[in-house]
This record gives sequence, structure tokens and C-alpha cells, in this order.
Amino acid sequence: MDGSETLAARLKRESVSLPIEVTTEFVNTLEGVRELEPDYERLYKVTQNALPFTRLEWHLTWCQHFLNKNPRIDDQPLFCVVRTRRSECEIGRASCRERG
Repeated sequence: MDGSETLAARLKRESVSLPIEVTTEFVNTLEGVRELEPDYERLYKVTQNALPFTRLEWHLTWCQHFLNKNPRIDDQPLFCVVRTRRSECEIGRASCRERG
């Protein structure tokens, strides 16, 4: 699949029918979020979503500004990464905060 193909075109070409088996991965460290860079780039190429808050840089900046840095508060990012089992291609991501 080249970067110009849309997700809809790919699903149609591959004749994917529902339900699609997926895996989920929870990432709760900034280092783990940085390691998702290939997933961010692959998802961007597939969706062509140019909104800034879908980019890795946005999420890292958000974490740096809004996660509590008080040493007595354990405030960590929490990202849920969803991938198809068939191709290990990321199909979505949700971000939240986790407080311990």
C-alpha cells in the first residue's frame, strides 16, 4: 500500500469484512509515546488527516504542558493503541491521563 491510498480504498481492495480482529496496547510513559512514531506516521499516510492534534508532536507537547510535574503526584499519559491483527497496522489511538 502506498501513502496515497485511503483507508476506505484499502479496506475495499482487501475486501475486509466486519468484524475485524484487533489488538489493543496501553502506553503510559512518555518514552512509550515517543516509540509510537512509526505508528503515527503510518496512520497519517493512510488517513491524510492534516489536523495538528493528530500528530505525535502535538501529543508530546500536550503531555509536557498538562501532566502534573509535582513529585508527590504520579501523573502519566495513557494512550490506547488499536491495531488490526491481520496487518499489525494501527487503526486508531485515544489519549487520556492516568493518575496514581
